[in-house]
Amino acid sequence: MTTVGETLPGRLSLRDLLKSVGRNSGALTLTGAASKLATFVVLILANRALPREEFGGYALVLATAEIIRVVAAFGVDQVSLRAFAREPALQAHTLSNTLILKAMSSATAAILFAGAAWYLRFTPEMWVGFALLAADFFLGSVTLSLVTFHQANVRADRAVPGMLAGAVASVAFGAGAFALHAPMPAFLASVPVGNGIAVAGLWLLTRRWVSPSTRLASRVSLRRLARSAWPLAVAGVMILLYFRISTLMLAKLSGLSAVASYTPAYKLSEAFLLVPAALTGTTLPLLASTLRNGPSRAGAAAYRSAMSIAVAISVPFGIGCSVLGQFVLVHVFGPSYAGSAFALGVLGWATVLMALNQQSGNALLALDRERLIMWVTVVNLAVNITANLILIPRLSFNGAALATLITEAVNFVMLGLLVVYFLRRTHE
Repeated sequence: MTTVGETLPGRLSLRDLLKSVGRNSGALTLTGAASKLATFVVLILANRALPREEFGGYALVLATAEIIRVVAAFGVDQVSLRAFAREPALQAHTLSNTLILKAMSSATAAILFAGAAWYLRFTPEMWVGFALLAADFFLGSVTLSLVTFHQANVRADRAVPGMLAGAVASVAFGAGAFALHAPMPAFLASVPVGNGIAVAGLWLLTRRWVSPSTRLASRVSLRRLARSAWPLAVAGVMILLYFRISTLMLAKLSGLSAVASYTPAYKLSEAFLLVPAALTGTTLPLLASTLRNGPSRAGAAAYRSAMSIAVAISVPFGIGCSVLGQFVLVHVFGPSYAGSAFALGVLGWATVLMALNQQSGNALLALDRERLIMWVTVVNLAVNITANLILIPRLSFNGAALATLITEAVNFVMLGLLVVYFLRRTHE
């Protein structure tokens, strides 16, 4: 196999990290922005084209699929990213095992999605949307795996053309649905269309450096990968639940009208997460390298640098959501959504905490503490459900936003204490 990446430095200064962030995270931000923008544009088109109740159904199908989608990913991307960084000579084997495991987990996710759709009493149109997004589980998970390969080699820029092509295809399909006054499932179809184009482009590109094959996979490697990934899969489910279960609880406790009011604020705040997520995509392989043998001064310095950058990029967003939230909502979604401004402001500051928590989670993952991450997220879910049950009946969608902020604050304290504890062992 021909390697595609760069040798990761043994010690990381803030300058080194900024250089890597500029190259790798810049590309991840661009591709993530294109993907989020495509989803957001189609969301706006659906909002303008569909009746309010039908748009609420569209939002509910999307939210349910996103909760289940993490099962298709099965936590493999983070584990494979760590493996790509630690064992560059075995990248083809890692990628092969990753794709096989994702095929199995995607089938499981589709079954779970069907159960959730039945429980939420999907309408016939929503069931059509279910079928489209269930098929997209595998397409989306393969896309992430191929991007992860380039990301681990600090060459995420190579994935840009394929991801941009997928985003353009998704928007074009959504625009066609809008122009033709198509029903709700047509807007949901833009998701698998975009990921299908992205997979085709990324597959052709990636085969220039590695050739994934079932012959490179093995049961032993699959079991080892699954053992490392399952705590992160559970953690991923918990994270999505305590962020997105608010939508499901709103539907049950306040109705689809509350879901429609909450979705614009939720989507606007979620869109920014691609920036700290791109930073995470660079810091994880670097931390995995500096902490591969346990706590180290270089790893502690890298963690502090990552947290400093996360603060610098996220705090302005929180301020912007508080100050400009109503202006943005009114001009993007219309005057009827002015009442969602408070929720957007609250979710903006929850997003700041999420950006910091991602870096703390990275440090624990680099230290092979994925099971601790899982238990932290279990506590977070309990906090979030409790807060939602108390706040939604009283404050509707504003209560859902406050529940998210409370959850992320608890998460920040727990993760921060764990990282400080383990990294302090460097000096003992």
